[in-house]
Amino acid sequence: MALPDMDNTKRVYPKHPDGSHQLALADVIFLGKRVTEDGKTKERYLQPRVALVLQSMECEPGTATRFTLSREFTYTDSDRGNFRQFLNPWLGPFKDDAHAKQVITTLDERVGENGLFSVVHESAKDGSGKVYVNVQTAGKLVKGMQPFRVAAYLRPEYFAKKMATYAADRTAFEAERQVTAAKEGQNFEDFPAALAQPAAGGGRPLAAGAGAGG
Repeated sequence: MALPDMDNTKRVYPKHPDGSHQLALADVIFLGKRVTEDGKTKERYLQPRVALVLQSMECEPGTATRFTLSREFTYTDSDRGNFRQFLNPWLGPFKDDAHAKQVITTLDERVGENGLFSVVHESAKDGSGKVYVNVQTAGKLVKGMQPFRVAAYLRPEYFAKKMATYAADRTAFEAERQVTAAKEGQNFEDFPAALAQPAAGGGRPLAAGAGAGG
């Protein structure tokens, strides 16, 4: 019996409308530490990451399923970090560093908090034609707006996959660092012994600690 043709049609996900929208905090997810490369020095390091998941009052077309949007940040309470700057107009204003830290480290207790968010559509820079929906800014509800409750939220599988990727990359990165550190340590231990080897021109080797001057 002949098998039916495969359906290779890619699913097209509906996009949340852009503009100002009332959203509610549905989830706070610590994603682990991501291997990040410094744009200037090219040095790699581990950077803690967190994702905020927001639920909309808008539903996907033809369904009763509410849109969910998310944004990922570096997990820091620094006043120079995007995370604190994003939260301040919404859950602040923060009086000082201690206030900011208190809010940021207890964000999971703020699930259900409503706000007014700017949602933008941005085209991919690679020319692929893809359009991404991003939550750009956050603020408080304006007078007359009533909060709504988060309903029927399930954490998307996407985040479990991202956490697994970050964890695997971190394991590989730390293993690589251990190998590098071991090699550097071995090179240091071999250094005095290398001084005792005959010079290439047959001259006398320098004793460890001896200077090269005449």
